[in-house]
Amino acid sequence: MAAAKKAVQYLASITSWPTNSSRTWAYLISGLAMTEYYLATGEEWVRSELREIYDFLIWSQYTSFPSQVNFDSNHWKPKDNTLGIGGWGHNAGFEGYGPIGMPTGMGGLVFSLMQRCGISVNRSRHQLVYDFMRRSTDERGFVWYTDYWSKSPGREDGIGRTGASAIANWMSLYSGGQYREDALRHARCLGDMALSFPDTHASPTMGCGFIGLGAFIAPASFRKVMDANRWWFSLAQTHQGTFYQSPGRQPYGEADTRFSVSAAAALIFLTKKRNLWVTGKGREFEDWVRRTYPNNMAAFNPWGDVNRDGRTNWRNFLDSQTTPVINPNPASFAVAPRAISPTSVTMTATAGSSSSGAVQYRFVEMTGNPGGNSSSWQSSRVYTDHGLNPNTFYAYQVQMRVGTFAGVESGRQTVITPPPENEISVIRSQPFSLQSGWGLKKVLGLGSFDAHGADKLIVVVSTENGSNDASGAVLDLRYNNRRLVRAAGSFVNQGSAEIWYLDNPGPIGSGGLKVSGSAPNGGVGCVMAVRGTRLGVGAANARGNETAKVIALRTRGERSLVVSAVTNSGNPNHAGLMEPVAPLTKLHSAVWGNGWASHSCGYMFVESSSTVKSFFTGATGSGYSMNLVSVEFLTGSSRDPEVAPRIGDVDGDGVTDQTELIFGLNPEDPEMSNPHVRPLHPINGTFQYTRLDDALTGYEFRIFTSTDLKSWSRDFGAVQTAGVPNGKKIETVTVTISRGLLGRDRRFVKVVAIPKTG
Repeated sequence: MAAAKKAVQYLASITSWPTNSSRTWAYLISGLAMTEYYLATGEEWVRSELREIYDFLIWSQYTSFPSQVNFDSNHWKPKDNTLGIGGWGHNAGFEGYGPIGMPTGMGGLVFSLMQRCGISVNRSRHQLVYDFMRRSTDERGFVWYTDYWSKSPGREDGIGRTGASAIANWMSLYSGGQYREDALRHARCLGDMALSFPDTHASPTMGCGFIGLGAFIAPASFRKVMDANRWWFSLAQTHQGTFYQSPGRQPYGEADTRFSVSAAAALIFLTKKRNLWVTGKGREFEDWVRRTYPNNMAAFNPWGDVNRDGRTNWRNFLDSQTTPVINPNPASFAVAPRAISPTSVTMTATAGSSSSGAVQYRFVEMTGNPGGNSSSWQSSRVYTDHGLNPNTFYAYQVQMRVGTFAGVESGRQTVITPPPENEISVIRSQPFSLQSGWGLKKVLGLGSFDAHGADKLIVVVSTENGSNDASGAVLDLRYNNRRLVRAAGSFVNQGSAEIWYLDNPGPIGSGGLKVSGSAPNGGVGCVMAVRGTRLGVGAANARGNETAKVIALRTRGERSLVVSAVTNSGNPNHAGLMEPVAPLTKLHSAVWGNGWASHSCGYMFVESSSTVKSFFTGATGSGYSMNLVSVEFLTGSSRDPEVAPRIGDVDGDGVTDQTELIFGLNPEDPEMSNPHVRPLHPINGTFQYTRLDDALTGYEFRIFTSTDLKSWSRDFGAVQTAGVPNGKKIETVTVTISRGLLGRDRRFVKVVAIPKTG
């Protein structure tokens, strides 16, 4: 503690305000160290230093335009009074780079810790910090550089900011589940992006420390971070036990990188000891304050005397603890929360025991979503939350207590209430981008999307062929390595618009969403998780030409969902952005490449069987390839008894589009449905067929023979010799069947394409 005091005294000496405007980082890190030191020791001199830091942070926080903008700066400046509000940058206001995510997350944490030290923090100023962080957070929970998030996933440059935002939200003393929920989103993101730990942009040492603190909020995420970076904690460590250098950029101005990086590693290793307020030291005290002084923020200062009785708040807290033994601790669910109706969720806690008295249970709804309710302390282990909203996400924890002593909360359990009966609902959607080239590849930008809880996954895909000499159509689409079914597709000239689906998809798992196309030159799409549908699809239609902007569909059921999409493949590179027109609800619109092609998709609900039209706006003209597709998905209450899983067959020749693409045929030409080039020779046993280069399709090709067209046997001895693929990657294969199969009066052969595993 003597060394800590010496360090804090040094920080106090360099934070005498007013000072020049280039010290924001120094004030922030000093605020973090001083608050933790005060909370550990209660030394009153520290609070006067903290007030100086608070005054500086209030002065330097960007809150107005243009008075705080240095227009002589060579760096970026705001155009209006909406950008950067509530944040801090390298310097005060908008001098330098302007407000950015890392110091703003730190500022929110400093404010939260100052409240625990008895410093009165302006709530509106504090709320501006949370607003800044939420603007900079994308749907995955990742915090971008400034106060808006990029629409180009894949350009992330570090997760230190996400860690700072996670712990800042977690330490908020304000009521309401949004802060806690935001903290958990950030923490889960840190686990999902664990391999980004070594890249913390320009604040590597500090960033690594905040990653550890933020991930520690969610134990599973902390485990992912530690496991994924076991190599760094091993290989970067010297024989002395110190750490040689930071894993990202070298920290500027630091003479001894071993000292600073070792300190960050030590912080991460010591989180489990919970000897700092940011790692959970004061959690029991704060729970006691919330129960005992629910409306008195000053009571969160452990060294204060809110009762004015000569005893500190901390002393009163310690005296209140009878420390009875409660089992289990943390609490847990015997039956996890589950929906029993569109408006009710029930759950059961694991039975608790204690020799110190009767056990009580409290169930807490954590999301704050409309309709959700927490229970009071009760003796029953069963709790049913009524009055919920249909088709809504909720999350619950359970806690136990004996007398006034409460144990540790359980893990967070989530549930989604079902939609009202006989209704389809879109429970979540997410756009994505395709990778170019042949082969099965994961899509980009899917983030944390998961179809868990849905009964159908719908994927809308637009592609363009890289050579402008084929459709670029999708050959294979998998969700967590399960193959989807093509409901319909249009493949005119060099573009493709397609809709695929998978019934009962389940969690996304480690397989993600993968697409294999016919030499796609990129592409985009949108994935939808839907609930309330029947198996398969109802009606479907596809069309394409140079000027098409509308597609009609004769629906078959009641209260059905219609999904429609258009692909505009510009040739050469002049695709205009397409947009859906009401009554379509827009899902996604985008252009990829240098105007190579554009994509737009949307959905609408149709009350009864009728002809509905889906309209799109955008540029068309000579040389354009417009492809449209529309598919109906029926409710679980549909009266149509003939609904069954279907596979697209655009030209109606009885051969699926997918099969024709795999065998190098044109799925829009009913006269081109047979890949056999040369029939079986009765003497030498050879025949020929066409296919796409099998190295590109994800399929293997097997030979079967028969004498009666009823019983088929695989010819394991058949020899297949592939010719050189042409410019469209189509090859002619010569097959020689086994000699022992010749000599019969009749011999039939067939080629079967079998999906490769993985």
